[in-house]
Amino acid sequence: MDLTLLERILEDDMPDITGYADASITLSGSIDAPSFEGQIDVPALKIKNWGPIEFWSKFRYEYGVLLAQLGFADEQGSLFDSEGSLLVDLVNLVQHPSETIETLETSPWRFSMRVPPRRLSDLPDVFGRRIVPDPHRLQLAASLTLAGGAFRTRGDFHASFDWRSDSSEGLCGSEANPRATLRAEFENDVTEITMDGVVGSSQVFRLDATAETPLDDWLKAAEMPDLPVTRLSADFYNAPTENIPYVCRYAAGLVKARLRVADLFGDDPTMSFTMNTDQLRARRLEPGRRGTLVTTIVETPPTEGEIRAQYHEGVGTLDATMDWWNGGFTTIAVEVPLVWNRDQIVPALRRARQATRPGQFRSHATTGGARVDGRCRQRAGDPSG
Repeated sequence: MDLTLLERILEDDMPDITGYADASITLSGSIDAPSFEGQIDVPALKIKNWGPIEFWSKFRYEYGVLLAQLGFADEQGSLFDSEGSLLVDLVNLVQHPSETIETLETSPWRFSMRVPPRRLSDLPDVFGRRIVPDPHRLQLAASLTLAGGAFRTRGDFHASFDWRSDSSEGLCGSEANPRATLRAEFENDVTEITMDGVVGSSQVFRLDATAETPLDDWLKAAEMPDLPVTRLSADFYNAPTENIPYVCRYAAGLVKARLRVADLFGDDPTMSFTMNTDQLRARRLEPGRRGTLVTTIVETPPTEGEIRAQYHEGVGTLDATMDWWNGGFTTIAVEVPLVWNRDQIVPALRRARQATRPGQFRSHATTGGARVDGRCRQRAGDPSG
């Protein structure tokens, strides 16, 4: 079957897809106890600019168990594999279709998927260039397992990310082999997420999050749920910015940071953030004109600084101090009324008619002992001087 025929059937709902599909199915058994098995194979599938790849699927129903498998592969091997199983009486579902949802709530089911270690560039652009500018430099692997039906739904997810660039590509940070692991466990309508980041042999990042995820209720409703209320904490432990991809092109030195968020995506979120450094250096890197060495164009002496931000009860505050390498300094203080809740997931300025109490906005910056209001002028001790 020529897959381009699907465009005529589905019209605008069908992506740009080409290839030929081979399919077969075998039926056996009696009317009240049927069984069947089949497979679909597309050896040279192309989806927009991705491919050619192989798509395959196998399915079987026997003794009340429905089993389905599918996967994608290219010339280097597997790209994605998944498997699902369901204990269900298909004859009863055909005879009583109104009982489908109720039956699926009590029928044991299991779903699993696996992405073997592959470069992000091997996957479609929606997973590649839209996430990372250089997807060929990032390797990922992931696995997911979900089970439910007869018992409360439960599951786990694991993923790893490895920066595989080398110094010959003219980028910084590769020698430290920056990498991260992500783990998520779902049970009793709660998902706990942990992420660790490592540079060289030292852990430099930790993220913990807990979200309310009543998956059974979402499946029963059969509609897209709201973002779950989440509690989040993240820490940078003396992170060496010169070894973090992309960041290392513009900064070097150790940074400490701490983020705490409660009731995220809820009705009354709160947030606190602190960051400080005593040896941050601005820099600019470019590949050398000859060979493959990286040339440092600019790297300033160390700068000391601290940033504190907070959001609580509709008010956001920001306080920052910077002591520049040339003796100048800058201080900033901001307080502004914001709207941030379940309906406004991205904080926005509160309009006057939305304010529940008089809001204030105050800001000042002092550079080299001179106060700057509304505009910036170069003075003695200015960090750009």
